[in-house]
Order: sequence, then structure tokens, then C-alpha cells
Amino acid sequence: RAAQRFNLPLRYCPSLLLCTDEEGGLYPGIRYLAEQQLVEGHILSFNGGAAPRIWAGCFGSIDLKITVKGRSSHSGEPVNAINAIEQSLPLLNALHSLKQQVQQRAWPMPAPPHYNGAPLISRMTLAAAHGGSKGSTVPAQFEILINRRYAPQEPFEQVMAELQNCIATAMADTEALSVEHEVIGHLAPVADPTGPHWPRWQAALGVGFGFTAEQFQCYGSSSSSDMGWVQQAGIQEILLGGLIRPESRIHAADEYTTRDDLVALAQSILAYLAADFTPPDSLLSAPADRHQDWLTAILSGCPTPTHC
Repeated sequence: RAAQRFNLPLRYCPSLLLCTDEEGGLYPGIRYLAEQQLVEGHILSFNGGAAPRIWAGCFGSIDLKITVKGRSSHSGEPVNAINAIEQSLPLLNALHSLKQQVQQRAWPMPAPPHYNGAPLISRMTLAAAHGGSKGSTVPAQFEILINRRYAPQEPFEQVMAELQNCIATAMADTEALSVEHEVIGHLAPVADPTGPHWPRWQAALGVGFGFTAEQFQCYGSSSSSDMGWVQQAGIQEILLGGLIRPESRIHAADEYTTRDDLVALAQSILAYLAADFTPPDSLLSAPADRHQDWLTAILSGCPTPTHC
């Protein structure tokens, strides 16, 4: 509406992709749109922060639910009972041991500035445990939820095989009636989302938020994004922006942003779309090879530029 009000010609024909879910389940809305070839060109995701950042990608995420089934009975006279929680103790110990091994693995994706030089590592979390109902009943079922964050260099099949082997080995001698596992959530990793449109978006963020070229840093994260499915559908370049700040209480019930940041982001988007917007030094009118030279220059503070 702002562009129409001032008869502002646009450089691009934008499509707004609004999904009702964010990083949810096995099949988030943006994955469907991308796989149906409904995403064209390059994509600008607003699931990022209000920060001078060049996105270097992110890790993948697997939510694995493990269900151990026993046999219920009265706890005061447990005839033929199989306590699902007690049968799961070797598994819990094995998963905790695997967690220690997993988190020894460091990866070359540049870490955020607040890591103070520490590398990004694979992560594994025992995220939830549910079983039993009351003291007078032997629990017949125990559910464990594992979250595994994996780097782009870790094949999904290899990560799953490691988890499956851990479960099978730990429960080899169990008395449980069954041990089942199911992937209930999966986000593919994002690898090297940079491309020819990043210089323009970076300059547009400078217009909106007042960032200078010297402030921009290249880094990834061990958190995850559903943009990995966009890459898997064949769109490599993904620009990132947004409203998240460290103090925003991300994912909490009282998560918030500010009016100033909303205005700044809106100004950045409008500048990016405007046909007559040209970043400093006429970067966009330079030969194609100049784009890569400039991108390399602004990534000079990145520990591993080739991974950016």
C-alpha cells in the first residue's frame, strides 16, 4: 500500500507466503508450498532477528518419540506386571551417554558472536518423559521425547541410525512388551543460503535499522528453520531478517517486539523492493563478478568464509 500510494515502481513481483505453522511437525506449510513449486525466485524469511547478520545457515532438528510398553497392575500386588518406566532406565542412561558423545562434535559453520569463539556443536536433548498416572498402578507405558540437532555435514540417515542403534542396544534384554520409535518432527538443515541478492538486502537493512557495513557479521546457529525444506525443493538462496532480539522472550507466551523495530523492518522491505534503490557504491550495477568480490569482502570477519 505504501508503494502504491507513492506510485513507487518495484524491482520484484513479491508473493507473500503466510503459513499457520512455524517449525512444526513433519510437514510445515512452507515445505508444502516449496515442494509444489509455488515458491519462485529467491525467498526472504522473516523468522530472523533485528540484527546486522549475514545468515550462514543452521542445523537440522529431529524430534524422536520412543514408546516403551509394559503391563499394568495394582502396585500393591503387581501380578504379571511389567513396569514400563523401570524397564526404560537402561535406555535413559544410554541416551544420556550418547548425548555426551554427540556434543563433542564441532562443526565449521561460524557461530554467533555471543559464543565468544566457541564452535557450533551437535546437540541432543532428552526433552520430555511421560508415564504412569497414580501411585497405586504400575505404569504400562512410558514415552521419551528426544531432540537431536544435526549439522549440514551429518547425513540424516546416519543420525537416525545412531539413535536407532542406541535404542536397540540398550533395550536388548528388556522385559518390556515392545519398544517403538517414531519421528514426529523434522527440520532439514540450511547450508550456505547466500547468493546474489544478499548485498541488496544487507544495504536495505542499513536503510531501515541504520546498520553499517562494518557491523555485519556472518554466522549460523544450532537452532533450526523450516527454510531447510525450501532448499531441499531447489531454492538455494534465502535472505533472512526479522524482529527477534535477545530480550524478546522468544517462544514464550509474552514474546514481544517494538513499534520502532516494526517500522525499521517495513522500511527495509520497501527499500529492498523499490526499483530505484541502489546500495552504496552502485554495487548492483557492477559486473556479476563484482558481487562475489563484495560479498567476500563483507565476510572477511567470518572464521570460515568458504562455508558462508
